[in-house]
Amino acid sequence: SNFWTRVVGDDLTIVREITLSGELTEDGFERIVGTIQANSREHGQPSLMGRTLTWRAETPSKTRTMQIVVTSRDGGTHIRFEENLMQIASGLFGGLGGGFGIGVGMGVGVPIGLEVLGSALFAFAAPLGLAGITLVACRGIYRNVVKRRRKAVSDLFDRVVIEAEASMAQGASGLLSNPNAAST
Repeated sequence: SNFWTRVVGDDLTIVREITLSGELTEDGFERIVGTIQANSREHGQPSLMGRTLTWRAETPSKTRTMQIVVTSRDGGTHIRFEENLMQIASGLFGGLGGGFGIGVGMGVGVPIGLEVLGSALFAFAAPLGLAGITLVACRGIYRNVVKRRRKAVSDLFDRVVIEAEASMAQGASGLLSNPNAAST
């Protein structure tokens, strides 16, 4: 994956994670699902297994997949966001880079080079040059996509962390001030 990261010029996966002290209540998990759904443009599917909430979303074209996992146990709550951009990268670099850069370069450069200019060098340099220019353009486009996604992921991540902290604080104060709590 390190090779492909160098080729495309940025990360293929965006990951944000944190461990907070304190555990979420059932209501806290529900509030987090509400926060995710209200602040994400993707329609995701939440599932709660024991003390682990998993929320997965894919864009309709499956160009991006996002997974959010919130686990709350042993006095801590771990929140992990991961967005996979491999499909965007392969579509952009495979389609635009391969199709346009090499296709047009070979389709136009070779005949012009050989027939019009009588130059074998131009015939093979043109596709490589156009592919190189296309690669640079693709990398610029991809970097902008990653920058936008990194901001969107960070904004959503920050909102979920704030919601988790607020839920745990409310849960803790509820336990302390509940007059109906049984004392031993």
